[in-house]
Amino acid sequence: MAPLPHDEFWMKRALKLAARGAGRTAPNPPVGAVVVKGGRVLGEGFHPKAGAPHAEVFALAAAGPAARGATLYVTLEPCAHTGRTPPCTLAILQAGLARVVYCVSDPNPLAAGGAAMLAGAGVEVIGGVLAPQGRELLAPFLSAVLRRRPFVELKMAGSLDGRAADRFGASRYITSEASLRRVHRMRDRADAVLVGGRTLELDDPQLTCRRVRGGRDPVRVILDPMLHHARPQQQIFSTGTSRVILCVCDQLPLQAREGFSGTNALFLPLPCDAAGRIRSTDLLEELFRLEIHHLLLEGGPHTAAAFLEDGVVDRVHFVYAPRLMLDRDAVPVLASDRPRRMEEPFALSNLRVRHVGPDLWIEGVPMRSEDPLPVRER
Repeated sequence: MAPLPHDEFWMKRALKLAARGAGRTAPNPPVGAVVVKGGRVLGEGFHPKAGAPHAEVFALAAAGPAARGATLYVTLEPCAHTGRTPPCTLAILQAGLARVVYCVSDPNPLAAGGAAMLAGAGVEVIGGVLAPQGRELLAPFLSAVLRRRPFVELKMAGSLDGRAADRFGASRYITSEASLRRVHRMRDRADAVLVGGRTLELDDPQLTCRRVRGGRDPVRVILDPMLHHARPQQQIFSTGTSRVILCVCDQLPLQAREGFSGTNALFLPLPCDAAGRIRSTDLLEELFRLEIHHLLLEGGPHTAAAFLEDGVVDRVHFVYAPRLMLDRDAVPVLASDRPRRMEEPFALSNLRVRHVGPDLWIEGVPMRSEDPLPVRER
């Protein structure tokens, strides 16, 4: 069956609803659903958190008996298994829907098969409507299912000549209030935000969502293998509503942690190399075990470059303020110890360039040999 002309219109509404659950549903995906009949919305809903009813259930409950013969628009293929909640396919069949239109096929083998089950029961099923937009929204969930690691977004800010801070380390705030609000919205949608120890020491950030009304603070992760930079009196250890995870070398003496006993810090010991560095892949594996599926990386320059070189960054955001530092010793936006020739730079694809207030915001995907999230629509 082919999609109808108005299917994309209603799917956009379902995607907008799904976005309201972003950052709040792990290990489940954010999903939105709309029940429509005769061009009129009968009910809609989104999945608010793991363990709560799914989006389809909220939408069908709002529609009531009028849902019989209607169309359901849902951003993810309806599930066909019993987990914390009953299968959505059962609720759909009981409601007597005539048609189901979904955006992205469920890659989870435990939950997939809902489309085939509905079609076998005589329901008209259409998949893949606005699939690219759906995959973008569901990227953290898809990464968790297909790669068993978090989806990693990198955000770095700097001047037009590529400097993140002056030579003394001062960087707050190089970009505009409009960009800061946008970054706080990104934090609100992420499961966790990460910075390196030197950024913690220089900026003393809170890493909260205080610029977002009703925002939810992400888990805050500090990468400081030898505890050279973290101090108990830094404000991150006494502010915000979320936990703080200090990633340290597993060879670090236990007495080095003693000063943090009265703070909100949790220690995550990880293997480190001879230079005292923790591999990003080991870190991501542990964060995934903690049900962190969406990680926002906010620097600093060395930490960001290391994640890029390890090939674990899935999307980048570079925010440039309309100013010039004109200082060769100012701190660069990215800093790697590895020499790199002009013919071997990191290339970006899927570029989006926009203005956010006075700033230039560039978003892209680091190019790879294959799609890191291969999902085909059935």
